Amino acid sequence: MYDVILSSMVVGKSSNVEGSGFKYVSILHTQQKHMCLRFQKKQLFSLSFICGLMLFALGLISLFTGHIASHLEYYSFQFMKGALSTKLDNRHAPINIWKSKAAKVYYGCSDRDPHMPHAVRQRSSNGYLLIATSGGLNQQRTGITDAVVVARVLNATLVVPELDHNSFWKDDSDFVDIFDVEWFIASLAKDVTIVRRIPDKVMRSMDKPPYTMRVPRKSTPEYYLDQVLPILLRRRAVQLTKFDYRLANNLDLTTTKAALAV
Repeated sequence: MYDVILSSMVVGKSSNVEGSGFKYVSILHTQQKHMCLRFQKKQLFSLSFICGLMLFALGLISLFTGHIASHLEYYSFQFMKGALSTKLDNRHAPINIWKSKAAKVYYGCSDRDPHMPHAVRQRSSNGYLLIATSGGLNQQRTGITDAVVVARVLNATLVVPELDHNSFWKDDSDFVDIFDVEWFIASLAKDVTIVRRIPDKVMRSMDKPPYTMRVPRKSTPEYYLDQVLPILLRRRAVQLTKFDYRLANNLDLTTTKAALAV
């Protein structure tokens, strides 16, 4: 703070004094008719400047720590890659965990339980289950997996699912264009009986076409047994439409294994 005495003929009036680095504060009246002006020196750095500097420093720290983290991730991956490989014929080959000494403590999640009942035959099943998937390819894959589980829950014969052709991307691919149908049928033969289509003889014997319905999302196996099975037994064929995420996730172990086998 600085006190400056200035001569003046006018006393008691407020006015601004312009000058580099100073700001007018107050006027004091003295007996000698002088004005005492009090000035305050400006701050060297404003609050906004300090905040901006702090943000800039944080940005630099984030930039450098990001590079360090990425390098650590790369070198740790290289280390683990080397640790999980063995020398074979002067070459590095990945370890086959199923042939390692620890193989006896591992087992496949989709391995069948020896007490798990086999799929019912087509003639002995409760009817035919048709599925119309919905959404993108990932959603349709989920629908196909759920369809296998639902068919097993209902003791139904599953017809190869129909893919979605009506979504906004207008993909006209069929199941056979994307998946190996023969492998799909053969690999799941112990869990679910799957056919390409309902036999013509069965279709001709039906009084009505397959019953079409849509089930709520995340439906439990009990829901399918209570709501879908009676219709399936009565109509012999049921088509479930918009089949995406229509099965609950919290399933028992046996049912989960059927889903993992897909």
